[in-house]
Amino acid sequence: MDEQQLLAELRGLRTAKLGGRTASHKPLLLLWLLKRFVEEREWKTTYDEAEGPVGTLIRKYAPGAGSASDVAAAPFVRLERSLWDLSDSAGAAIASSSARSGGWLKAHGAQGALNAEFVRLLHAPDILVAAIETLLTNYFEADVVEEVRAELRLDLSFLSASSALRRTTPTVTRRVKTPPAESTVPEQIRSLPGDEDLDFDTRLRWQAFAWLEELSKTHQNRIPSSQLGLFNFEGHRIALADQQQGIRKPKELKAALSIKTVYRRPSEKRPYEDEESSDGLIRYKYRGTDPGHSANVALRRAFEEKRPLIWFVGVESGVYEARFPLWIVADDPTNLQVVASFDPPGGIDPIWRPLVRRRQSGLG
Repeated sequence: MDEQQLLAELRGLRTAKLGGRTASHKPLLLLWLLKRFVEEREWKTTYDEAEGPVGTLIRKYAPGAGSASDVAAAPFVRLERSLWDLSDSAGAAIASSSARSGGWLKAHGAQGALNAEFVRLLHAPDILVAAIETLLTNYFEADVVEEVRAELRLDLSFLSASSALRRTTPTVTRRVKTPPAESTVPEQIRSLPGDEDLDFDTRLRWQAFAWLEELSKTHQNRIPSSQLGLFNFEGHRIALADQQQGIRKPKELKAALSIKTVYRRPSEKRPYEDEESSDGLIRYKYRGTDPGHSANVALRRAFEEKRPLIWFVGVESGVYEARFPLWIVADDPTNLQVVASFDPPGGIDPIWRPLVRRRQSGLG
């Protein structure tokens, strides 16, 4: 498959017409997959992972989608096999002609992946951009294209004239430089005293802070979101920020690792107003309205265990400044928020004090 064949495949997706408009279920699934590729270098997904976000997109932007919880099941199964491989948890192929419900797909561990030829082509940024634009312009009305682009946060400006998504080290544009290897992290923060006596959580946070400090220098405190999924620690690839939500708790940890505030233009309203107030404190809103939600519990655990966090603050679309270390100093369930500060609370582990001093002296 070459570029022209790929774009022809994308233009030729089998879609239905509902009320005179193209049913964009498959294009929305593909756009979500391409967004993951841009941000996380990921081209595989389980149905369980995809059902929520893809279903939300379909119900919002596909005509006649209905309100079924498994509205993403049909495109997940029926997406063309020239682009997509689908199997169950045992590796047995699932035919595109199958009529499978979301419940069946989850029960059988259905997992899909963009096929190898597709992925090979996507490593060329110009082809990736062309694929996304082909889907947007061929399956959505002109007045909806920018809305879909904004919903998926498809800011592709940093791909222009670069090889940011290649697995080899890029040699162009400083802004998309590959994150530093561990050996390039300054010795004074890379060396963790008593490493063998510290728990996994503490070791991970320390190295994440060190990695982000170097990354921030490389990108002059303007880190592309695509870089935040590339942190490796003790054999684990761990995304430091959640692509869809503000609160990040990796599965390897019990407490939240980071919080995120997305960029909005002055005229736009954020989903949550998370700001540093005049008293120097940050009031960060819970996810939703349930204090018992797992993300809010993870924040509370970071508070109780005095675990330092990272605050990713959007400075433009898809670009963040990393501010750390940050501590939650109060839990405020009445107002559905936590209160955080760069000034550590009493009783923190002494190993964090060098990082606090570095921040206070303007080095962190």
